[in-house]
Amino acid sequence: GRIIDGSELAGTVIPWSILLVSVGLALRSAVATVENRQLMAQERDQLLASLSHDLRTPLTAVSGFSQVLTQNWAEIDDHERRELIGLIGGEADALVDIVSDLNALARSELDAAQPDVERIDGKVLIADAIRLVFDLDRPLPIKAEVEPYLELLCDRRRMVQVLRALFENALR
Repeated sequence: GRIIDGSELAGTVIPWSILLVSVGLALRSAVATVENRQLMAQERDQLLASLSHDLRTPLTAVSGFSQVLTQNWAEIDDHERRELIGLIGGEADALVDIVSDLNALARSELDAAQPDVERIDGKVLIADAIRLVFDLDRPLPIKAEVEPYLELLCDRRRMVQVLRALFENALR
C-alpha cells in the first residue's frame, strides 16, 4: 500500500463533483426547455382559439347581413337597408379593431397601447353590447338591470367587446 494524501484526493473529487453538477444543470435545463415549449404551445392554442372566436362572430354577421341584402334587395325597404348596412359597418369596425390589436401584439406593443378612457353611461354601454348580440325584434333572453346613474370610467370599445363576448357565451 500506498498512502493517499489530501491533495490527490481533492484532485479527483472536485472534477467528479463538477461533472455531476454540470450534468444535473444540463438535465434541468433540458427539462425546463421542454416545459417552456409545452407552456408556449398551450398559450398559442388558447390565443388561436380566442382569436378564432373573436373573428368568427363579426365575420359571420358581415357575411349573413350582406347575403340578406344581396338576396332580398328588392323586398327590403330603404330604412332596413340602411340598418343592415350600418350593422355591416359596425361589424367591419370590430374586425379592424381585432386586426389592429393583432398587429400590436405581433410588434409586442400591446402593453404600450393606451386605452381610450372616458366616462360612459352604464345603460348606454350595456345597450350597445346587447344590440350587437341579440335580435331586438324578438323578446330578449336576458334582462339587464342597471343602477340609475351608473357611470363607468373605461375604454368604451374594449368594454363593449368584453360585454359582447360575455353575452355571446351566455347565449350559447
